[in-house]
Amino acid sequence: MKINNFALVLCLFMISVVFSDCKDKSGKQTGEEIVMNEKEAFGEIIELKGENVLTDSMMDPRVRSMLLKDSKLICQYEADPPFVIIEAPSMKFLGYKGRRGQGPDEFIFPQLVPTPDPDLLCYISEYSNKKVYTLDNHNQILPYPFDILKVFEDEKIHDTQLFNIKKDDFMCVSKAGDGISIFRITKENDSIRGKKLHNLNLKPGLSSFVPYIGSFALNVEKKRMVYAYRYYRVIKFMDFDAQTIKTLDFKQVEFDESTLGVADGLDMNVGHYASISAQPDHVYISYSGHKPGQYDPEKGFFIEQYDWYGNPVRKFKLDRYGLFEVDEKNGRLYLLCRQENDPFYVYTLPK
Repeated sequence: MKINNFALVLCLFMISVVFSDCKDKSGKQTGEEIVMNEKEAFGEIIELKGENVLTDSMMDPRVRSMLLKDSKLICQYEADPPFVIIEAPSMKFLGYKGRRGQGPDEFIFPQLVPTPDPDLLCYISEYSNKKVYTLDNHNQILPYPFDILKVFEDEKIHDTQLFNIKKDDFMCVSKAGDGISIFRITKENDSIRGKKLHNLNLKPGLSSFVPYIGSFALNVEKKRMVYAYRYYRVIKFMDFDAQTIKTLDFKQVEFDESTLGVADGLDMNVGHYASISAQPDHVYISYSGHKPGQYDPEKGFFIEQYDWYGNPVRKFKLDRYGLFEVDEKNGRLYLLCRQENDPFYVYTLPK
């Protein structure tokens, strides 16, 4: 009898953990999970063919990430110098920026940080020293004066995806001791404050951050956020307080827990969502559905389009795969194919 009571208490505790992040202050459930049927969600897939566009300077295809701000593409290299700026859609080379190294204001593991600030192209966060920099419209890199990422040092947070909301106000997704969570970081007077908003773990018994790696983006005007998982075909749409959460689950191949701790174990898992392009009216998410190194051109590389409330709009099949950014205003999609010496392709999005 004691065993049954203990099991019942444990079960109720687990249920409370699962739903604790989806309740408002009154305890009312605000989460919604929808099992998706891909064909019904998107209808007919739209196939697009890209136009290869040459830059006016030699372009190294070893680009780790890419960000579009106004008419400039900012690319983060794996080599030195770490950043290159290109004008779009002309693909005119505007210059290299930064220096790779371990010296003051040099970069080892930088990440591009989107911002709505009209005076900036982006922020840059550096994982090795947890410093943040600004890249302005004059293509100058300057140190951000506050150590906002060090606010979580005691919580062993690392490898942060950072997004700027407004002056001294940031949202981030970071790997922590209990998996992956969304945090908000603000500067108030001389203090830096951090608040945990939502834990992104999908399974209560699996707290490692590895299975929950994914891509994060937000829309400042609509006050909406989105997180797309790499090893689960799951997407979460939510408000800025993570009080209302809509989860889309396509119920496809999930992360294999037996690969944890295995050398190259991640490569044994199917990758689903790879990256996100956040636009004013819609969010665009790249989908592969294959294991690393097993890309099949016949099966294709896809871009899924949603509105910011999680409603599917369209699905595109591209003739190549790689990093991408969408210019929604002008109906263009830019793709950088890292396997080609002339890596840039431009796609016209149908109205």
